[in-house]
Amino acid sequence: MSFFNRQGIPETLLRTRNKQIHEQGTQQDEKKDDADSDNEDAASQSSTSDDEIEDHVVALRNLSFVSVNVDGTTFEMHALVQLATRMWLQANSKLER
Repeated sequence: MSFFNRQGIPETLLRTRNKQIHEQGTQQDEKKDDADSDNEDAASQSSTSDDEIEDHVVALRNLSFVSVNVDGTTFEMHALVQLATRMWLQANSKLER
């Protein structure tokens, strides 16, 4: 979230990126296991990832790092939170990732 414009960050963008990450993991798992067990694992990973996103958003909101607009579809991040996150990523050599 810290790489986007800090105002008007759509929730769908976060869910889409998270879905891409899980699909990449599922594709790698398919090479190792047979197709039947992968379908069950992919379904459980998908629902877990949605729950994880909700948990992370709740934590960020509780700490006032992000706020949600009235209709609940976009987020806003405080400028200092955005800056601190970017600096932490850079200091821990994770900015490129």
